[in-house]
Amino acid sequence: MAGVKRGYWRCAVRLLDGAVVNHDISQKAIGQVLLESVLKDLDVREKEYFSLRFPDNQGSKWLDLEKQLKKQVKMVPMNGCVKLVFCIRYYPPETTCMQEEITRYQLFLQLRRDILENRLELPFRLAAELFALCLQAELGDFEHLLQRQGYAEDFHFSPDQSLDMSQLAEDYHQSGFCSGLTPAEAEDCFLDKVRLLDTYGADIYTVEGMNNHRLRLALTPRGITAFR
Repeated sequence: MAGVKRGYWRCAVRLLDGAVVNHDISQKAIGQVLLESVLKDLDVREKEYFSLRFPDNQGSKWLDLEKQLKKQVKMVPMNGCVKLVFCIRYYPPETTCMQEEITRYQLFLQLRRDILENRLELPFRLAAELFALCLQAELGDFEHLLQRQGYAEDFHFSPDQSLDMSQLAEDYHQSGFCSGLTPAEAEDCFLDKVRLLDTYGADIYTVEGMNNHRLRLALTPRGITAFR
């Protein structure tokens, strides 16, 4: 690949906002070197929550930060461009554990992605509230002259998004529920609500229990939760 030195890979890393950034890294470098490069570009100093995933034959797996890249990334295209995804690996049980606004913003983006990928189970009304907080963070206070009716439908919030959900989100956004909140305040309010969900930060596994009943076990920041 033009511009990439021999023995290096061009790592195309998808960030939580959907942007893709390239990092040229030695194949002999350990995973931590690549992660540090990504975090430096984002100006994120609270490093302990983040990691990278890469594709393998089973779908995707976490990058081992202590191993060389070439010893774990096996599916390398002919052009030497390796695709990875930057994400939260360790969700804090309390969002106040994250001291810096930029770190909480990355968690906000991760949770929005978790909602889009159906990893969070949301009651309808709570989903509308969270949707409204996203509108507040993106648009600020509602203004009649600038936002037409049905503006929430322009935003892709959830795979279960419906006209009723969009309308209720607009109602919340236009009311005192959101009014006056800065983007950072709206994002923090969003985080405070989501962290209370049983599926927040959960890795869910299906197991077979007594009498052949199938259970879902979730490993969460607060411990293990069982769902029938």
